[in-house]
Amino acid sequence: MTDPEKIADFLRFIKEAQQEYKEGVSGERETESQLQDIAHRLEIYTDSYHETAQLGKLFRQVRRTRREAKEAQELNEPLVNWAESSKAALKSLERLMGTLRHIREVQEKRAYFPRSHILDHMTGGEQKAMRSEDYSAKSGGEGCSSPKGAGKAGSD
Repeated sequence: MTDPEKIADFLRFIKEAQQEYKEGVSGERETESQLQDIAHRLEIYTDSYHETAQLGKLFRQVRRTRREAKEAQELNEPLVNWAESSKAALKSLERLMGTLRHIREVQEKRAYFPRSHILDHMTGGEQKAMRSEDYSAKSGGEGCSSPKGAGKAGSD
């Protein structure tokens, strides 16, 4: 795994925690409404024994769902609070990830263009052809692109 992928995984982890927190809050709110509906049904209506038993089972199921939502919310709340207070750090990590991806792309496309005749006799003129293509293709550049601040191309 490359460094940009590790950073992306961390940022994805934070975003998933934020999403799970929101779902937990929403789930808890929804189940609270459902519990109120069940409570009012029990309070206001005179249901049969079997209907009351069904409401009791439904009540237990909704309470369990509410507990799961609340636990997800509690578990993710510290991460969400940290992310909220560390927005600048997260933005910085996103920029860093972009920079590292750019550097990786440049490195994968890196090419060397010969600057001298030292290897012409070993390559059957291939080096000479590369030099002439390089000189005709570029207009005074370095021969290969490099990321900002990474040093001059071909100096490896």
